[in-house]
Parts: sequence; C-alpha cells; structure tokens
Amino acid sequence: MSFRQWNLLALFVAAGGLTAMSVLAQTAYFAVDGKLVTHDGAQAREAKVRRGDGTPATIHRVWGAYQGKCLVTLSRQETKESPSGHTSAVPALPLALVSSDGTLQAILAERVARAFPSPDGQAVAIIPPERRCVIQRGDVQTTLPLEGRASHVAWAPDSTRLAVVLYPEDWSEEKANNAPTTDDFLRLQQSRIVLVDAISLAPLGEVVNDGGTNYNPFFSPDASELYYIHLDLLDDRGGVRKLALADLSTTVGTLIAPAGEPPRGVPLGRVGTYQWLGDRLLFEAGTPDGGGVLWSMCPDGTDARPLGPGRYPQILGSDRIAYLKPDGTVATITPAELQKEAER
Repeated sequence: MSFRQWNLLALFVAAGGLTAMSVLAQTAYFAVDGKLVTHDGAQAREAKVRRGDGTPATIHRVWGAYQGKCLVTLSRQETKESPSGHTSAVPALPLALVSSDGTLQAILAERVARAFPSPDGQAVAIIPPERRCVIQRGDVQTTLPLEGRASHVAWAPDSTRLAVVLYPEDWSEEKANNAPTTDDFLRLQQSRIVLVDAISLAPLGEVVNDGGTNYNPFFSPDASELYYIHLDLLDDRGGVRKLALADLSTTVGTLIAPAGEPPRGVPLGRVGTYQWLGDRLLFEAGTPDGGGVLWSMCPDGTDARPLGPGRYPQILGSDRIAYLKPDGTVATITPAELQKEAER
C-alpha cells in the first residue's frame, strides 16, 4: 500500500478531538496526563478520576459535556488486536460520565470508539466498534437506520439535526489494511454525508456524495450551511467545502479553502475542532510531532492565519474559546482578541 493510501486510511481510523459544545457551556473540559482539567472562564482546576469504590481511573479522551458532566472514554490496560495482528488504531473503551471533582458517575457503554455530545448536552451520538451510529437520550439508546459504517457525527447548533459521515457497508479496518487492489482501497475510502432529524431520528436525505473522501462536517451558526473536508482520491487534492442545505438538488459542495499552506491553501483542521468565534472560524491543524496549531480564517475560507500552538479548542460561555497549551495549561481567546490577531 502506498504512502498516500496509508494517509487516506488514517483519515478514517484516527480518532477525532472534541466536538463543538453549546455556546452556553460554562465549563471547558480537558484531559492532561489522564487527569480531568476543568476551566470555568476564570481559573483551571485539576482532578484525579476515581470510581465509586475509590480506585483510580485514567481518562483516555474527553468528548465534551453531557447532562451537565464531562463525557470521557477511560483507558484500560489491554488492547484488542485484529486477526492479522494489527492493533486497532481506534480502541474500544468504556464511555463514562465524570463530575468536575473527578468522581466517576456512570458508565454509559463498555465498548465505544467515539462519542459526539449534542450542543444542548441532552443527547450523545455514540460510535461503537461496529461503526453504527447510536443516539442516547436519557436512558434510551437508538441505532440510526443508516446504511454504511459511521465515522464522524456533527450536530446542528440547535441540536435538532445530525450530519453523519458514512463509509461503505463492507468497510472494516481489516479490509482497508489489506485491500487487494488500489481500486478496492479507493472504493473503501469513498464516504458520504447524510442528514438526520435528531428528534425523530429519521434520515432526511443524503447531502454529500461526490465519489471522494468527505469527512469532518460542521454547521454554520444558523445551520443553513454545512461545511466539510473533501479529499479527491485520485489526484491528492482537497480542501474545505461548503454546501447550502436549502438546496438539496446537489450533493457536491463549493470549495472555499484548498488544502495546503497560505497563501495558496489552508491547513486542514482536525475532526471536531472547527469552532465559530465572532465572525471567524477557529480550528486546530495537526503537526508532524502529534501536536497542534490553532488557525483562524473567514467563513469564506480567506485570510487564514496561524495563532500559535494549541489543542482541543472548545466554546466556553458565550464570548470565548478555551484551548490547551503545549505545557498542559488552559488559555482562552475572545472574538476581540481573535480579530486583533487577524489584523496583525
């Protein structure tokens, strides 16, 4: 398998970061060295996670806020190998609710690959290892009636709709790792995006299906447009596209930001990191060493600028974004500060 093919595979199997949280969220959550770090807009607090019997637990990843608590996956010692001997790039881990003081409140599911809480904190889209999309609201879990293997989920700002990324029904990590031909591999990397009513859980229609790899969707603030990343599987081109949801006669968005480095392109953001702040988009782009750099750009893809090292940007209150600095401390940025950086 070529280097390019492995890169395309990584886009599917690499776990995303935090999903967008409610603009009313009063606490930002991060995981640092397995501990929970919270920030209320004024100060950060660190807490070790402990189960009800007092035994310690280690956070693998923070996914956001759900039912007023922090939604996390917990680490465990063992890893699961596929029949070929490959360790899965996205482990199946316990999904748990943790309070701000580190108390483990509940285990929602024992084997979860990814989780995407709704902006209002009242529901969560769960992706188990089988790659179905399961919606939990209260104590009720419902598997969405969608054909294909789910990868990523984005919620509309009002939590009434979902955009679900789906790969072919016969996709599996094992098959993608061992595709017999380039054509087979490329077919397995073709993904589409389906819109779902988050209240009735009924599919509303396919909104993106153009034969490429389409992932990392996110809505405009008024939910009238869907942004997503598109990769052309044949010529290594791609970038951020935008699609008007009022007109579903087309399933191909308009390219607004070609992938690359300014001034001719814009780095692609990690899954779940695109956040609206004032009249600009802020997102996290990955670095070769596994770190991240925060970027901002205009909604039309222009004026892309790096802000500096940072990871896991998330909405905090109604007027700022919190993010994790390389030294493990939390910083915040307001729309005015973001605009000032953009004008430099």
